[in-house]
Amino acid sequence: MNEQVHRIRTTSDFMLAASEFPAIGDARGVVVLGHAMMCNRSTLDRPPGKGLASALAMAGLHVYTFDFRGHGQSGATAGAGGRWTYDDLVNHDLPAVVAWARARHPDLRLGVLGHSLAGHAALHWLGQHPDAPVDALVLYAANVWVPSFDPSRLRWFKKRTLLALWLLVSRTVGHYPARLMRTGTDDEALGLVADFNRWAATDRCLRESDGADYLAGRARVRQPVLAYVGEKDDLLCLRECCERYLAPVPDHTLKSVSAATHMSLVLSHRSQPTWEETAKWFLEKLGKSA
Repeated sequence: MNEQVHRIRTTSDFMLAASEFPAIGDARGVVVLGHAMMCNRSTLDRPPGKGLASALAMAGLHVYTFDFRGHGQSGATAGAGGRWTYDDLVNHDLPAVVAWARARHPDLRLGVLGHSLAGHAALHWLGQHPDAPVDALVLYAANVWVPSFDPSRLRWFKKRTLLALWLLVSRTVGHYPARLMRTGTDDEALGLVADFNRWAATDRCLRESDGADYLAGRARVRQPVLAYVGEKDDLLCLRECCERYLAPVPDHTLKSVSAATHMSLVLSHRSQPTWEETAKWFLEKLGKSA
C-alpha cells in the first residue's frame, strides 16, 4: 500500500505530518493514533502494512498516525534547533490533528489511541476540554511519573535519578540526544525534559501558561477510556502506578497484557490480539454516526 502523507497546520502555525490508513470495507469510525516519546509515527505500523494502524484499518476504521512536532517528518528536530514543551503537544498538536480528521469525516465518530506520551497528552487535553470532539480514548502504557502514583520508595528513587540524569544530559547538550544515547530514534527538546522533571519534583502536572492542573482534569474526562499496560513493563508504566493515575477518570477500564513490554505493545506481532481487541472496542464505541 502506498503511504499517503498529509500536512496539518496547528493553531501555533506549525506543520505536522500524518499518514492515512483507509478503512477496509465500510468505514465505521475514525481513529487518530499518536506515538511515544523519543520515537515517531513509524512505530505505529511496524512492519508496514502489518502493524497496529493496519490492524485497526482492517477492522473498518479510518486511521491517521501523526508525528508530534520535532519528531519524524514534523518540522525541525531538537538536534536541529527545534524547541517545544509538553504544553505544545497537548494544546496545539493533538487538537489540530483531531480537528483535521473530524473535518475529513464529519459523519463518523472519532477515537484517539495514544501510546505512552500521546496517551497521557490526550487524556490531559480531554480533561481540560471535556467537550472536545473525541468519542473514545484508548491508552497504551500511559501514565506520568509523580511520587504519589508510585508506592515503591526504591522504584521512585530510581525514577527520580533517571529524570535528573535525563535533565543533566539535556542541559549539557541543549536537548536530549536520544539517538546518540541509544534510547530512541528521535531527540527530545529540553523544554519537554524540564517539564517532566518539574512534575516529579512538585507532584503536580501544571500547564506553564496559566497553571491549569492536568491531573485535576482527569475527573472531568467524559469519554470512555480503555487502557492497557504490559506485564513486562517494570518501570515506565506499571499497573499499580497506572491504577493510581486513572483512578479519578469516571469511565475507565484497565487491562494487563501478558509478556508485553512498554514498546512491544505497539511493535510486536504478539500484541495482535490486543490490537484486535482494541479495534472491537472502538467499533462498539464509534459504530454509530456522529
